[in-house]
Amino acid sequence: MRNTLPVLASFAAALVLAPSLAAQTDTTPAPPRPATATAGAGRPDAPRPRPNRNLITAQEIAEHPSRDLYELVRSLRPAWLREDVATTSNMGSESMFVSARLVVMHDGLRIGGLEELRRIPIERVGEVRYLDGRDAVARYGGEFRLGAIVVTSRRDADKPD
Repeated sequence: MRNTLPVLASFAAALVLAPSLAAQTDTTPAPPRPATATAGAGRPDAPRPRPNRNLITAQEIAEHPSRDLYELVRSLRPAWLREDVATTSNMGSESMFVSARLVVMHDGLRIGGLEELRRIPIERVGEVRYLDGRDAVARYGGEFRLGAIVVTSRRDADKPD
């Protein structure tokens, strides 16, 4: 009986305290917390949202001091600028050496390789998007197996000032 007395005392205390603990426990769900991208929005010291790794926005373009689009991409998303590489593709029993490159599209038109980014006036660019090989092949075809950089002009770029 001596060994059971402390156990019974603990059990009795738990029964006495249980209703007061239950009253302190709130079972209603907490209201949703704001997303981190909007937390502190409008404050100059608020943390900036993490940029999309596959997109350069008009705001990023406007805030960056780049002279040309190639420099902008090199500075903000350097992973996009892979050098041209050589790949081997199998055609039957023969192996063929094929040069593969990242392709640049501008407003829906294929304009060439990475060097074309230097020729696009940066002040007319609305956004720049990177498509990996899988997405680029699905959208544009097999020649885009290394991916594409898709440049979209600003909508107001053709309007006179």
